[in-house]
Amino acid sequence: MLTATSFWANLIGFQAVWWACALYGDAGAWAALAWLAGHIALQPRRVTELLVVVVCAVIGWVVDSTLMHSGWLSFDGSSWGLPFWLCVLWACFGATLNHSMQPLQQRIWLATLLGAVGGPMSYYAGTALGRLSFAETTPTLIVLSTVWAVMLPGLLVLARWLSTSHLARREVAG
Repeated sequence: MLTATSFWANLIGFQAVWWACALYGDAGAWAALAWLAGHIALQPRRVTELLVVVVCAVIGWVVDSTLMHSGWLSFDGSSWGLPFWLCVLWACFGATLNHSMQPLQQRIWLATLLGAVGGPMSYYAGTALGRLSFAETTPTLIVLSTVWAVMLPGLLVLARWLSTSHLARREVAG
């Protein structure tokens, strides 16, 4: 059950993780991993939460890799693949889907709007901090807006489905 305390702890924790990765790159990713480990350790259904985190990280990796290899994004110091800090950040983002973002699971239209605006803003902030760059700013922001308008609601629906799946029910019963 989502309490006000767990909502805010998850939201503030993820924001701290985002800033650690955005400011310190791979060094910040280690702090992010520590936060993620603590988050998972505190979950009553650890296996289910870990599954949501891993699935989100894989989907995020595929999406950002596709955007990078198609030339929309480039990441500082990364010529062959996504930087470690970004992979960790995707996993940490997965830890928000059934927690601070859980209220959006019932408001898909709002998740679509927030994805279309918030997703590109996050990447744009990363450009200001020198962690990534865009091929061309306006077209890239339009592509990111489109991608995130689909991806955020999709990830929320997937997280809810995984959390109510057979595995999740077995974890509670077992």
